[in-house]
Amino acid sequence: RVIKAHIDGRLKIIGNGENLVDVSYIDNVVDAHLDLFRQMIHDPSKVNGKPYFIGQNEPVKLWDFTNTIMTGIGLSKVEKKVPLSLAYFIGALLEGFFKILGIKKIDPPMTRFVALQLGKSHYFSHQRAFEDFGHLPKISTEEGLKRLIDDYRSGKAHIL
Repeated sequence: RVIKAHIDGRLKIIGNGENLVDVSYIDNVVDAHLDLFRQMIHDPSKVNGKPYFIGQNEPVKLWDFTNTIMTGIGLSKVEKKVPLSLAYFIGALLEGFFKILGIKKIDPPMTRFVALQLGKSHYFSHQRAFEDFGHLPKISTEEGLKRLIDDYRSGKAHIL
């Protein structure tokens, strides 16, 4: 949806563009599930009932990360900015209009939640996953991005 919004000219940096977020390369997520499964077979009491955050162990600047993908697949960088407060206000208005008009089959183009997700930092510690079942990402963020872009260029990955 983000790439489609950019192609359609609707994607803008929300806030100052410095917000940090967690990302996860899919192979690392699969490995985390397998690591957890092995731990559950070996000693389930160590992990039962606990939530875990799985990510690359280091947050990334959302808009630098996004622009790496955009330029890697042949699109321009996202450069136009909208203040977070304005995006949040527009999201609230659109949510209200959609509710008043009874529109339920499509999502508003901006919501308060989306404004906060795109404009504020949100990342978590992955330490518990390492401590409880030994999970560490094997594929770095840089390598994951390279693989994604290479797969897209070769036709193996379809982002849209």
